[in-house]
Amino acid sequence: MLIYTELVGFKAGLFQRLNESVRDLSREAREEAGRSDIGALGEQRDRYQGRLDFWQERFWQLQGLELDITARRLTHRQSAVELTSRETELLAFLMASPGSFFTATEIASRAWLDDGLFPEQVRTYIGRLRRKLLDVGAPCQVVNRARRGYSLEAH
Repeated sequence: MLIYTELVGFKAGLFQRLNESVRDLSREAREEAGRSDIGALGEQRDRYQGRLDFWQERFWQLQGLELDITARRLTHRQSAVELTSRETELLAFLMASPGSFFTATEIASRAWLDDGLFPEQVRTYIGRLRRKLLDVGAPCQVVNRARRGYSLEAH
């Protein structure tokens, strides 16, 4: 999963830089780049993203952990717990990148699209999510590393 994550990030960055660089070209050159290079990069990025999505979902299936975003329900084997909308969004965000670290500011802006949350508020939601993961006996935990942030790690 880490390899696909890095490939998606690399292709997305390359795609963005190529799009920015063709702005100064003639209309015909931009259209040709769109049909060939930019189109091919977009297809590769989308294919890698599809593979990453597949393996992330498969990883959590093998762990026996299921997050129902619509019902805001976390299930592990026979245990289930209800989540708030913020807890659901937080867990979905962390489950999409297991093992990756995010600061409280990154979590607020990327998981909730809310730059106005304070780090203390993020820590509160992290604490509540940790308890609920323990309640269902989840095979993972939210860890914190100094100067790196929070991560969801399987154990």
